[in-house]
Amino acid sequence: MVIDPDRQDQQMLAEVVAWFEVNSASLRETGVEVRLVGPSHGDSKNSVDVGFLSPRLLVTVSVWDSWECDIGTLDLEHDPEGDLVWEVLELTGYLHIRVLLDRIAARYLDLD
Repeated sequence: MVIDPDRQDQQMLAEVVAWFEVNSASLRETGVEVRLVGPSHGDSKNSVDVGFLSPRLLVTVSVWDSWECDIGTLDLEHDPEGDLVWEVLELTGYLHIRVLLDRIAARYLDLD
């Protein structure tokens, strides 16, 4: 799939919201705090953010309608005063963001 870097895709943001609606309750049941911010509308680049927090791990995911994704991770158990470690991804499709969020959620479920 070739992605046009100038394309704005609200469906990408809707995929994140849909994932959150399906998965947030089960994460909360395990003690993981999850938060959804957005999606934004009317900006030059719109985004939606998902945050995950447990006593051991903090992850923040920002997904942009331009198919970019920023992931910040902080290991609270080993470096609670440290800085987030950032990754920047170019998403390849709607399935990519769902798989990515599933993998992050699985990290929390495997912590205990």
